Amino acid sequence: MIGSHGKNTNFHAANSRKKEKKAVYCIRYQKWSNQMKKISLFFIFLLAVNIFSQELSIAELEEIVNAAERLGNVRARSHVHQYWQLADLYLQKEDFDHAYDIIIKGLQLDSWNYKYQKIASDIEIRKNDHIRAHNRLNFIINNLNEIGAIYNDSVRQLSIISNQNLNDSSLNLPGYHVYIATYPNLDPSVIDLLTARISIEYGLEVRTVNVGLYESETNKRDKQLEEYEKIIQDTYLRNPKNTIDNFLNQLGISNEEMNTYEGKRRYVYALLNQTDNGKRIWEELELVKGQYSGNALNAQLNSRFRNYLNNKYCLGILGVTSNDIYENTSNFLFGWTPKGIGVMSYARFLQGNPTSEQFEKRVVMQGFSSIGFVLGIPRCTSPNCARAYPNSLEEHDRKDDKLCTECRNNLRQLYKTL
Repeated sequence: MIGSHGKNTNFHAANSRKKEKKAVYCIRYQKWSNQMKKISLFFIFLLAVNIFSQELSIAELEEIVNAAERLGNVRARSHVHQYWQLADLYLQKEDFDHAYDIIIKGLQLDSWNYKYQKIASDIEIRKNDHIRAHNRLNFIINNLNEIGAIYNDSVRQLSIISNQNLNDSSLNLPGYHVYIATYPNLDPSVIDLLTARISIEYGLEVRTVNVGLYESETNKRDKQLEEYEKIIQDTYLRNPKNTIDNFLNQLGISNEEMNTYEGKRRYVYALLNQTDNGKRIWEELELVKGQYSGNALNAQLNSRFRNYLNNKYCLGILGVTSNDIYENTSNFLFGWTPKGIGVMSYARFLQGNPTSEQFEKRVVMQGFSSIGFVLGIPRCTSPNCARAYPNSLEEHDRKDDKLCTECRNNLRQLYKTL
């Protein structure tokens, strides 16, 4: 009986432990399941929209487009057909202003859609924006290899506005080209966007080429530890010792650990993430962990593509990286572009959780600015021009994603010499 009783007790105890574990797993699964339901709810909604979108109204499609923009450019791109559906509804109502706005947003996600590039040019002609229409039609003709209605109508319209309306004010340099050289780990939609927008705005053929190498680590730097120590020293000077000791105790960091990289990182993270401004500073600090030298990247591109530059019809090469870059004493750079060859980074453009539209505008403006320097035209004096010098991301956002009259005149003079 004792032995039997012992075995039975063990059996019940083991069975009880199994039930407890199962209950814990069930609770964890339920929490995970609830989180996944929240995350997936919007995507399920969009899936349903894909099935029934033909019957949606303008208001419903506007809501979907606005929601898609908050997803970021990669995810939003999978819903670009709803941009086109919304634009078509506006076109049916002959509301060309709203149709044009939606088409431009759609083209920022799907720049190579010739049908809507053509429709955009039609609306621009209606609005007497012949310069932009001229460049857009040139983009279609130069890149659409298939002869058909879009191509033929583009040729016809280009001939009409070139002869009657532009008065030699357009930008077009047939036969010449620039290259965009892509480093690994880039968002392909960013490259599509840059290629199309630069081609349209500059009136040039834009080709892409893969660097085939990771960014050169020559003179690569890590400023995080230096910045951590500046922040720590500042707080130690501004606060009494007992306040610092209490803060360290709350974090569970000893004085010995404050002499290590990890201890300093934990201290600065806890300190900065108490306020919104501090969170922004922390976000910037995360970018300076591995900054690449602009000169080193330019030298790498020059070595890699020297034979491209020897072609008299190649006007330059712009490298694009998703990593942060610097040069000399700068904290960071959006671009580093001497004449002929240069590099731009979009690492900083992801700060502040931007919408898809904000991020793409930042990328396009920097692309316009960098290509201008690659071609050799000076920086302009127009504060709202895409190529105006920004001291910060906030100043960058205040600019327009187009070239000013001064830049266009400088380009026109350059094209005449070629």
